[in-house]
Amino acid sequence: MNKKYIVLSLVLIFILSACKKYEEGPDFSLRTKTERVANTWKIVDIMLGNSYTNYNSIFTSIQYTRNGNYNLVITDINNSDILLKEVNGKWGFYDDKKYIIQSYPEFIYHGVRYLENIDTVKIIMLKEKELWYESEYRGDIYTYKLNPLESDL
Repeated sequence: MNKKYIVLSLVLIFILSACKKYEEGPDFSLRTKTERVANTWKIVDIMLGNSYTNYNSIFTSIQYTRNGNYNLVITDINNSDILLKEVNGKWGFYDDKKYIIQSYPEFIYHGVRYLENIDTVKIIMLKEKELWYESEYRGDIYTYKLNPLESDL
């Protein structure tokens, strides 16, 4: 009888350890990946390599809905001016849910025209209250750390 419990325990440990899809976790979750992504997030840190970037003057929220809508709100506080830009698009998973694809229409921000585009970000951590992903821009890899908008984590 004890051998059956030991074998069953080892099998369960092996199966649960195989569930980890993302580099930083979680190892296991009862919530689906869509349920964990679907939230309104705020960017709390942006890193370039091992260095934090200067992100003090910009507040950005990103909302992913369960039905695939994407909403990006950028509030830039620069020299007492407040610039607000809102962009709506679509999102979905890609490559066995290792990546998020974000598509958005053409928009203008700070006088720069951003063409209709599709961004792909690599998920590093996907927890209920924490989302990390990597994005490439001009050959550099940026790591974005996000928390739910109402959270103070």
